[in-house]
Amino acid sequence: KPRVEVDLLRAQNTMPPKRKSAAPEASASKKTKESTSTDAEALQTLQRLSADEMRDVLKSLVASKGAEGAKARELLLYKKKAMESKPVELKQWGSAAHRAIHQLDRLRPSQQCDQAGVIHGDLSKLVAEATRLSPENAVQALARVAGVLSHATDTGEVFKSICCGPPGEIAEAITESLESVTDWSVLRDAYEQLNRVNERLDEYGMYE
Repeated sequence: KPRVEVDLLRAQNTMPPKRKSAAPEASASKKTKESTSTDAEALQTLQRLSADEMRDVLKSLVASKGAEGAKARELLLYKKKAMESKPVELKQWGSAAHRAIHQLDRLRPSQQCDQAGVIHGDLSKLVAEATRLSPENAVQALARVAGVLSHATDTGEVFKSICCGPPGEIAEAITESLESVTDWSVLRDAYEQLNRVNERLDEYGMYE
C-alpha cells in the first residue's frame, strides 16, 4: 500500500474514541426548566384574573378545536356532573339568609336604614351563588332564602329597605332555574314553601 494510505490507517487506529455530545441532554434539561417556568407563570397569571376574565379564557378553550378543546369540554362536563350530584344543604342556605338579614338588628332604626344596602348586597351574592347549583337544587335553595326573608317583618327598617330588591331577584332566579328543571318530583316542598312566602308577602303588596 502507498505510504500515505498506511499512515492514515495507522492514525485512525490510534485516535481516541469520540465522546458523546452532551448537547442533547443539556437541551432537554433547558426545555424542562423553561416548561416549569412557563407553568408557574401561567398559574400566577390565573390567580390574578377576574372571574369574567377566567370565563373568557375557558370559553376560548371550549371553542377551540383539537385536543385542547376536547379536554376543556371534558373537564367542564365532569365538573357539571359533580356539582349537580352534590346534595343541597337547605339548612345552611336558611342560616346564611338569616345571618345576612339580621346582621343589623342591634343598630338604631336610622343606622339600619343607612346600612341596609349591605344586606341587599349579601342577599344578591347568595342568590348568585344559588344559581350555580343544578336547577332543582337552585330552586330549593332560593325557596329557603325567600322563606327566611318573608319572616323578617320584625326587622323594622331593614325589612322596608330589602323589600325593594331581593324578592324580585329571587323570583327572577327561580324562574330561570325552572326553565331547566328535569326532575319536578323533588320540588314539592319548595313549591309549598313559595306559596307560603307569597301569602306572607302579599300582605305587603309584594306578590311575586
